[in-house]
Amino acid sequence: MKLLGSGNSGHCNQTNKSFNYKYLITNIGEIMTDQEKFDFLRSAFTDLFKKEMPDITRLTPLQELGLDSLDIVELQLEFEQRYSVEISDPKNDIKTVGDLLDHLAV
Repeated sequence: MKLLGSGNSGHCNQTNKSFNYKYLITNIGEIMTDQEKFDFLRSAFTDLFKKEMPDITRLTPLQELGLDSLDIVELQLEFEQRYSVEISDPKNDIKTVGDLLDHLAV
């Protein structure tokens, strides 16, 4: 996964030495907790599919939520748009909420 855009830049003054820095996030999974990913999923599910998401765990089958492979692609595209990242296509079948959350962090 790579961040689209240039990141933040600024100056840091440490022991009277000034230097420029750039902050580039290369893996959103490193900065998002599972709770934040669950919150994204709940929000995106409501926005995209116009229904409330039931209580879920990482083990909840996506089929139980009524999601098919096209819905998973829609969720991935929504994640990419919200967080300005690019995610590769899944290499394995995504069958559970945990599989989906792990894929979004790759």
